[in-house]
Amino acid sequence: RALPLIELRRRSRARAILGGDPDPILEAPRLARLAILEALAGRPGPARAARGRLDPLEEGPPLLGAWNQYYAGVSALETGDLAEARKRVKDARKTFHATGFPVGEIECALVLADAALRAASSSARPEVDLALAAEEIDAARRVAIDSPGHVSPRSRDLRTTILEARIILGRLASRPCKASRKDARGAARKREDAGGRAAGHAALSDLIARAAGDSTLANHPDLRILVECLSAASARLGGDIAAA
Repeated sequence: RALPLIELRRRSRARAILGGDPDPILEAPRLARLAILEALAGRPGPARAARGRLDPLEEGPPLLGAWNQYYAGVSALETGDLAEARKRVKDARKTFHATGFPVGEIECALVLADAALRAASSSARPEVDLALAAEEIDAARRVAIDSPGHVSPRSRDLRTTILEARIILGRLASRPCKASRKDARGAARKREDAGGRAAGHAALSDLIARAAGDSTLANHPDLRILVECLSAASARLGGDIAAA
């Protein structure tokens, strides 16, 4: 009952549900979801405490334990504990794969791509993390799953498009146009850099337009805000301050 409220940012009601007398059977799922709630509320200390209380508990059925690790991993992602997030989500993905639960595999791959993108923002070698994000996007797309009515499962098409746009944005931001040199080789390098950046901006614009036109975007307020932020960042990198 609490998870939809967390997703809708109705945190007071979610906290009331999660803060009740704990049922021993439901204690681990409660703590995993409480960890997300506290992380999204900007309370890293309580979020980490909830994850710490989760770990000693018995996991229960494999799928339940995998979802608990997934939610704890998302919490760790939001508190900036990227190594912890990756470990938890990778462990969850192994169980989802072993039990034939493709929805969980998709979710894990998307979170791992997000984690790699966040790591790239502060990395001395951002290309390594950006390449890892691209690998996880491919992994999410390779998961075979039925999609009734041709609806993208877990909004996979929209979410991978946004992640791809973030990768290109990261590459553009981490590789500023190099200063020109006076010799012919320097001039050629400058033209090559400019051409690469122009192609990157064009690809970024196409991905943002695709995401903005996705029919499921209206169902995801957070993703809608993210698309707007990507559009503003793209304009800023392109020098269009007014549009940004």
